[in-house]
Amino acid sequence: MAKRPKLDEEEVAKLMRLIVRVRAGASLGEIAETLNAMGIATPRGGRWNARSVAKALERVQEARNEPE
Repeated sequence: MAKRPKLDEEEVAKLMRLIVRVRAGASLGEIAETLNAMGIATPRGGRWNARSVAKALERVQEARNEPE
């Protein structure tokens, strides 16, 4: 798997605001709209939708559960 580029401070701030929305109960569709508005493409370079957000969250959870 290719390494992703390091995020700059502005990108980190945007993602932190998004995490706050997720924790506040934002829907997957709302999260997708926010990602698209922020100009953040999916890993394949496309636009986000509720399903792609759900799959990304599943991958994050799986990665968190993998032994190191």
